Amino acid sequence: MRKSVLDKVGLLDETFFMYGEDIDLSYRIILGGYKNYYFPETRIIHYKGESTKKSSVNYVFVFYRAMVIFAEKHFSQNNAKLFSFCN
Repeated sequence: MRKSVLDKVGLLDETFFMYGEDIDLSYRIILGGYKNYYFPETRIIHYKGESTKKSSVNYVFVFYRAMVIFAEKHFSQNNAKLFSFCN
C-alpha cells in the first residue's frame, strides 16, 4: 500500500482492541476513493486464535464489540443499533 493512501485515510484505529481494525482500514480505503484488490497468489500464514481461545466467552465478546465499534463509527445511529445488542 502506498504511504499516500495511509496519509489520506489514516492508520489503524486504536479504538479497536483486537479484531475489526483491518475491516475498518479497508472500508476507509474504499471511502477514500481507492480500491482493495484480492491477490490469490500471495501466501500468508496467519495463526488466528493464538491470542485468544475461541471457546471462551471473552473471545465472542471482544469480536462482537469490535463489530459494534465499526458500526457506530461508519453507520447511521439507527443502523448501528442493529449491531449494538451487546451494549
